[in-house]
Amino acid sequence: MASYRYTFHIMRETFSDRLLGWSKQHGRKELPWQQSQNPYRIWISEVMLQQTQVETVVPYFQRFIDKFPDVCTLARSHQDEVLGLWSGLGYYSRARNLHRAAQLLCDQYGGEMPQCRTEVEQLPGVGRSTAVAPPSVFVTLVAFWAITSTNSALVVCWVSQM
Repeated sequence: MASYRYTFHIMRETFSDRLLGWSKQHGRKELPWQQSQNPYRIWISEVMLQQTQVETVVPYFQRFIDKFPDVCTLARSHQDEVLGLWSGLGYYSRARNLHRAAQLLCDQYGGEMPQCRTEVEQLPGVGRSTAVAPPSVFVTLVAFWAITSTNSALVVCWVSQM
């Protein structure tokens, strides 16, 4: 049994080392939403990045954050204003859901992202993947939230082939 634990420990280190090494060499580190631990900014980026390439999102994200720097500013805005800034990203239901969710966050949560995943999942347009992203950046988390997605499985397969 001790041998199994040792082998697992070595495998885990090897996987981590490979993944971190790849990220250090090839990963993007200068994206505007990575420069802060702000749950609102990360949430906006998660929604914008759904079905949209990173290079396309960056200028839209900057303009969106400049106009709506926090969730309550977004909530108080007119939907036409939100859709106008979204114009060109497509999938406009994302913008409408984002606006409705911001209104709920301001009305029911004082402008803060709930720390309970099930409450986050109740927001318009939020699924499991998006629900995990914003709360996971809170400094104080009561519960550990994990999700295994197709992308995670692909990374594991890819790294194991290295």
